[in-house]
Amino acid sequence: MTKKIDFIGIGAQKSGTTWIAECLREHPDIIYPEDKEYFFFNQQPAFLFNNENLSNFSKGIAWYLSQFPETKKGQITGEFATNYYNDPQAAEEIHKYFPKIKLLIILRNPVDMVYSLYWYGKAAIRTKMPRTFEKFVKQGNYLERGLYFKHLRQFYQLFPKKNIHVILLDKVKKEPKKVVKSLYKYLEVDPSFTPSTITKKSNPALKSRFSLIKDTSYIILNFLSRIGLEKQARSLITNDFLYKIYESINLTRGKNPPMKPKIRKRLIKYYQEDTNQLEKLIKRDLSAWKK
Repeated sequence: MTKKIDFIGIGAQKSGTTWIAECLREHPDIIYPEDKEYFFFNQQPAFLFNNENLSNFSKGIAWYLSQFPETKKGQITGEFATNYYNDPQAAEEIHKYFPKIKLLIILRNPVDMVYSLYWYGKAAIRTKMPRTFEKFVKQGNYLERGLYFKHLRQFYQLFPKKNIHVILLDKVKKEPKKVVKSLYKYLEVDPSFTPSTITKKSNPALKSRFSLIKDTSYIILNFLSRIGLEKQARSLITNDFLYKIYESINLTRGKNPPMKPKIRKRLIKYYQEDTNQLEKLIKRDLSAWKK
């Protein structure tokens, strides 16, 4: 069993974490587990499972460490979980077990992140999203996830700044090679390695072809949960073979429709003060997020 891990990615959702995970997985000095997320340190429900608690924290730290592959001398290992950054207890729990851990964060303009999150939820089986993005914004359930400063300041209070590496998706799009090299340097692995996925777009937008299929699947899985068969429902949704069948039948890839300017303006205003504070916290120019 691995006695320690070297890094933990903490978020954020729909911001390029799959791309980062693939770059990590390819590096010969990084032993990256099959699962990107273990849902260990989060106490709150995961986005795609509505109000269901996906946390594995009760299984204990020995269980968590046993999920990671063995490493040889010169190799490192870790995970990336998008639910850690906005969980109220994750920072303290991570610090409790790994006070010297290296943290990774990738951030996207919160307006675009929330919009992408909405459409991602529309295609996912386990979420019941409002019919329009306008209603989604009024409902406000998920907007709080874009308040990065609010969530990240607890990590900065507990961990030294040198142990927090922030990546902006804007820069990934412009200079992916520079971003990856900086990431590898931070993790103290060979920075000259270039992953084959460096220019690949990961986790593109998904849409449901037939809403009836998604809605029926949602009803069945939630019915199983209500009658005490949550474990079986969860195994169905996380089964790769079944998901591939569902994906081939009912999911299609493509761009999300453009956001209405009025809604974008409203969200920019909503996130403005938090973004101002975030700029100071991470010492990055985020002016592009304010217009």
